[in-house]
Amino acid sequence: MTNQSLPFLLHETDMSGRLVKLTHVAQDLATRRDFPPAVQGLIVEAAAIAGALRSLLKFQGKLIIQARGKGPVSMVVAQADADGGLRATADLAGDRLNAYGDWPSFHAMLGAGYVAFTLDRGADFERTQGVVELQAAGLAASLQHYFDQSDQVSLRLVSGAQHRQGGWVAGALALQRLPRMGGEGAADSTASGQTYGERSGEKLGEEETAEALWTDALAMLQTLSQAELTDPNLPSQDLLYRLFHEQGVQVSEADALMRTCTCDKDRLLVALKSLGAEDLAEVFADGVAESICEFCGTTYTARPEDLENLG
Repeated sequence: MTNQSLPFLLHETDMSGRLVKLTHVAQDLATRRDFPPAVQGLIVEAAAIAGALRSLLKFQGKLIIQARGKGPVSMVVAQADADGGLRATADLAGDRLNAYGDWPSFHAMLGAGYVAFTLDRGADFERTQGVVELQAAGLAASLQHYFDQSDQVSLRLVSGAQHRQGGWVAGALALQRLPRMGGEGAADSTASGQTYGERSGEKLGEEETAEALWTDALAMLQTLSQAELTDPNLPSQDLLYRLFHEQGVQVSEADALMRTCTCDKDRLLVALKSLGAEDLAEVFADGVAESICEFCGTTYTARPEDLENLG
């Protein structure tokens, strides 16, 4: 099960999550532009993270992760929409990355900077955004730092990318604590046959029980290796069972993930039509204007007569 986001919950706890594995989609995203392998890996890992965090979208909109730094890679951005569309790219400053070898670290690539996490509901709504410093350990660690400071979301994030035979594979797992509502989804002191309700002969309260379950789940999450997370032959259900079978893991129907882009020729034409006569003459000095999408690498061309036909 790849190129999908698999929702899951831990039975009779306040925890749910999503597991993402990308194969063909990762390879497509990685090779849309001519980037070194290390930057390709950064791009597909960012896309997997965005796919896993789609669970935070409670509306028709898009989730945007944008990391900016002072290193050779000045920006990495990934977007996920509510329908499973993914796009991601990076900005690379010349050949400065060559000084760090073939596989530079995350910190070597981006340096000091920040990551912004944005929920965009469209032009009629105000964006929700959080910004936090980049962490040297990587993009997932940087976003984890953001969630650790959040009063509204308790979430743990693990991600990775590897180039295997056949191309890139990326994966991400997000585990989240749901709001306390009682009933189904509330922590049970005897979940999965394990007793969390006693400590030193005393009964634990509901909140203490929930904390104990959360601590156990995080301990299991720490055993997840990047090799497992990016193994295209390891079914997502099997991986989740390996991690959380003691809590009782329940999966829902998987959502398909696909590479998408919002670029088209009309965008180029509208932009050109907004220019003055002098600027247009310069743009069409050779008879043709050209634009390349920074996300997907598609080249669009326009001629003066195209503007006349735009209406």
